[in-house]
Parts: sequence; C-alpha cells; structure tokens
Amino acid sequence: MDHDKSSTTPLSHDEFSALMAEALEGVRLPEGALVAAGVSGGADSMALTLLLDRWCRAKGYNLVALTVDHGLRAASSQETRQVSSWLGGRKIRHKILSWQGRKPSASLQENARRARYQLMGEWAAGQGVSLLCLAHHQEDQAETFLLRLARGSGVDGLSAMKPLMEYPLIGAYPDPHRLPRLCRPLLDIPRERLRATLRVQHQDWIEDPSNEDRRHARVRVRQFLQHPEIDGLTPRRLADTARRMGQVQKLLNELMHEVMTTAVRIDPLGYVTVDREAIRAAHREIVVRLLAVLVREVGGKDYGPRFEKIEKLYEALHDPDFKGQTIGGCVVRPGQGSARKHKPVVVCREVAAVNDVAELQPGQALLWDGRFRIYSPRIGGQVVVMGVARWHELCHKTPDLKTRWMAPPEAVVSLPCLIDRDGVERVPHLATQATGQDVQMEFVRFWNKT
Repeated sequence: MDHDKSSTTPLSHDEFSALMAEALEGVRLPEGALVAAGVSGGADSMALTLLLDRWCRAKGYNLVALTVDHGLRAASSQETRQVSSWLGGRKIRHKILSWQGRKPSASLQENARRARYQLMGEWAAGQGVSLLCLAHHQEDQAETFLLRLARGSGVDGLSAMKPLMEYPLIGAYPDPHRLPRLCRPLLDIPRERLRATLRVQHQDWIEDPSNEDRRHARVRVRQFLQHPEIDGLTPRRLADTARRMGQVQKLLNELMHEVMTTAVRIDPLGYVTVDREAIRAAHREIVVRLLAVLVREVGGKDYGPRFEKIEKLYEALHDPDFKGQTIGGCVVRPGQGSARKHKPVVVCREVAAVNDVAELQPGQALLWDGRFRIYSPRIGGQVVVMGVARWHELCHKTPDLKTRWMAPPEAVVSLPCLIDRDGVERVPHLATQATGQDVQMEFVRFWNKT
C-alpha cells in the first residue's frame, strides 16, 4: 500500500485498520482488551488517538489515552487539561501521569523520555493494558537515523523502529511479563497526512515550542530535512534505509541466538557461563553482539556498554593468558576447566557496582538491582546486597555452605539479601535455615533476548 499520498490526504479508517493488522500480524489481543495511546496533545499523537478510538470501537476493545505531564514548562498543566477537554468531548478516557521530583539538569530530553516510558509502563502494567501505541511516523524514523549516523552508530543504532516490540526499559517494573507490547502503526506515514487527518475531523492540536528550539539536535535535523541540499535525501528514502538495516539486525540477532543457545548457560543465581571455544569459532560480529547482551543482562541494565569496550573484551577473550576484567558493572573471567585454553568464561555481577538498597513491602513485588524480582506475601524489610562480609558470616554459621554452592563467589556475594523487621537475614537462593520459603527471589533477565 502506498502511504506517501498527497499531504492533503487524511488517513482513512480502512487504511489505519490495515496498518494495525500489519503491525499486529500473528498477535491476538484478548476480547475486550485495554489499549493505550500515548498522547502529548501534538498533532501526531492526537491523530493516532482519534484513529485508535474508531478502531477500538470497531474491534470491541477499550481505549485509554495517557498523557505524561513532565512539569518542565509553566504551560504543561494547562496543556494537559486542554487535551483532557478535547478527548472528553469525544468520550475518550484520559489519564494524566505526572513526573514528580527533581528534574535532572543534564540530558534533559533523554531523561524525560525515560521517565515517560517508565510512568506509562508502570501504569499500563498495573491496569492490564495489552498494547501501548505511540505516534512515531516516517519523519521520526528519518530523524533518528541521521542522529545515530552522526554518532557513529552500527547496525543496531541505524535500524528502524519496529511497528511492534516488547516494552523497553524492563528494569522499570518488577514483573516484565505484565508490561504491554509497544505498537507504532504510523511509521510509514508522513507527518502531514496526520495533520490532514485532524483537519478533516475539525480537531485542533498543541504546538510544543521546544519543537523549534535549535539547541536540540533533533530540531536541527528536522529543519535540515525540510530543505535538504542533497537530491534524494528525503525522509522516505532515509526511513527505507533504516528499515533495510532493521532486516540486517534481525538476521544478526537470529545468528546470535543460535550461538547463545549452544554456548551460554544462564544460572538462576544471576550469572552466565560461556563456552569459550564456541565463541572463538563464531563470527566476530556475532560474538561482539552476544557479549553486549550478556553484560547488559547480567548487569541488570537497559543498555549495554559502548561498542568500543565490548570490542576490547572480545580481543581479550582471545588471549590465552586472559585473567579477567570488569565491564558494565560485571566481572568477566575464566571459569573452572581442566586446561587453561579450554576454560569457560563466566560473567557475574560486580558486587562493588551494586548500590541498590530498597524497602520491600509485604504483598508488593520489588525489582532489585534491575535483576531480581523479590516478593513476599507477608514479610517486609530492607533488601541489600549480600556482600563479602555477610557471605563469610553465613559460611561461619553454616560450614558446608561453600561446598553446597559451587557458584562463582562474585555471583554469590552480589545476590540480594532481605533483612526483615526482626533483623533476620533471608537469602532464599542459598536455602539456609534462616531463609525459609516465604520470600521469592527470581532472576528475571534474559526473558526477552532481543
């Protein structure tokens, strides 16, 4: 289907329905599913919300529009009320989520984006939302491609946004399986067609003044693309290139997962063991990609280390005298083996990098250090890192503990420990007498290995 029609051509219900069917290919939403739309009040998100409203009504789904008030501008509260008024007039349910607390002075746009995803994800997971839709369009694809190209990004960075993906920032919620899928049905649609869609429905929108602020790199790229001095450098051409890069990314990920399946063992204690010979035999690009995923997941991060650091790790692993190194909050070192060159590699969390101290409330799940989901129906307390001193104390109380648990010491000392209201230490992973079965600690990484 040709989506690059005249900018005066609004997006029809049938065309949008086809876009949704394409994005959701192979996915069945439950009957009466709750679908959310992220809406800022700008033209793109307002058009998406109106199109989704009709689509949901036709499908028997329930729509809720989510607006995040970042509190960064004096007019933001008034604008969110205006959005509520518009949507209320169309009988569309609307929920406002506020970004509370002090705002960072550095990387404000990136931190605001992260807060937006976290607020919407947490609310959606708590309400049972099946699908969260966002209004990224063709120009967004092109702008992102150019921005990442300027940063020297590789295949992953230059790949197009996907129409359907698992929710990002899984570290924002204790149970990632409850987070909605993220849907972007408008990625092939030019911006002006969305504005035309609003005009034909007599719907106004809000113009964010930050969209004209040239201090932001994205604004400068957007203005450049409106009047490029290079023939053929159009948003559509750039978006098509990003889409082709996405196909390359998909292939590389498939090859990486084949290696992961045969060469990597994931332990419930939160570490991995890697067959060193298997990764030596695999292609460099595949292994570098695999190492980035392992360090990211074991480290409990949303993003992996910089590419240059992963490349150095790759080179180090080919050194027969490799003794280990720290990277991305992890320790990577040789494991146990009969011969030096055949020893596996273990990737563990670096205990010195763990600084998460959190309060566990009875009956409420907690995500600790981005790695472990902790839950107890009736016990609360403070969750801290096990640490070397506490581990030695436990071993003193239970002399056979070290022989019963042959895990790398780095993995053991980086485990979570719950200190309950009575001062009792509970570490269910180690099954000591003090732990009991009333606290669950589950390693939740690698649930989505893309």
